[in-house]
Amino acid sequence: MRRFPSPVLDYICDLTLKARAPAYLLIGQDGRLLDWGGRLERYGISGLRRGRDAGAQIAFLEGMPPPGAVALHLPFVQSASGRFADLHMFQKEGEIWALLLDTTPDEARQREIQQEANELSLIRDRLSGMLERCLEVSPSCELSRAASVLREEGDRKAVGVLSAGIRRLGPYSETEDPRRVLDFCRICLGALARPLRAAAGLISVGLGSGLTAVFGILPAGASPAAQTVGAALDAMSSVREANLAWRLAGEPVFGVGIGIASGPVVLGIARDGDRRAFRAVGPSVDLAARLAGRADSAEILIDGRTFGAIGELQARFSARRSASSDAEGCVDIFSCRERDEST
Repeated sequence: MRRFPSPVLDYICDLTLKARAPAYLLIGQDGRLLDWGGRLERYGISGLRRGRDAGAQIAFLEGMPPPGAVALHLPFVQSASGRFADLHMFQKEGEIWALLLDTTPDEARQREIQQEANELSLIRDRLSGMLERCLEVSPSCELSRAASVLREEGDRKAVGVLSAGIRRLGPYSETEDPRRVLDFCRICLGALARPLRAAAGLISVGLGSGLTAVFGILPAGASPAAQTVGAALDAMSSVREANLAWRLAGEPVFGVGIGIASGPVVLGIARDGDRRAFRAVGPSVDLAARLAGRADSAEILIDGRTFGAIGELQARFSARRSASSDAEGCVDIFSCRERDEST
């Protein structure tokens, strides 16, 4: 490895000495403390005695196995003073060196990030529970509980919109007992909705045998487009697994067609007397519904804007054809066909 120029090494050394408060301990092969130096007082280490057992004098070294050929690195070790340090242990010429570098600010930042992640997870879990109760109580509920993340006066956000419809349910509903048809529809929509809720989608179930989900409102790590497409693929897997189980049980199976569009939409809580309902309005909502209507069973159709924003997931899709959109003119369509277990 090429050596760094002395000015660069001097700068790195000065930077480390100022910011990381280095301290070191030199330990013999027999575990006795030979020497020490640096900012040990910062870590609450004092009163050391040469020739005595290092582990008996320094709590975090007690029971620590000696490093082998590869150096040992333990991040965020808490010292007696309450500060945190990176502990590096390595052997050189038969002696063991322990190096401490202050990482208290890094640990505090990591704790803040973890706290924010925990809070976001709680929000998602709480909202998912609300939506699940909403779907169980009334299939026509339009997510009025979304008020906890949406302003009543409305917002405009770039989101991903997923529209899904159950295929071949119409003929089944004409011949079967009404209660059985409704139970079957509930089971189908449940298999479809669970992975969408898990991916932080806000779901609206209206009349008929379909649902709409909006992504990019609840906290999530991916872009709305990638989040929506990933959720659609998971939903198709859920439907496929449900169909395999139902076919083995001699029950009817079903197909699902999904349409996805991305773009800015107006979101808010609409009031009608005492009733509040989640609303999503915009060309992407309409386009997703049209694409879902065009999709075959076990097919996902997405628009060009979504395709351009999903990165590696593009490999799952191929160009199908263009379609006319009242709002956006000619729209490129890309298709992903999953294995259809409903046939």
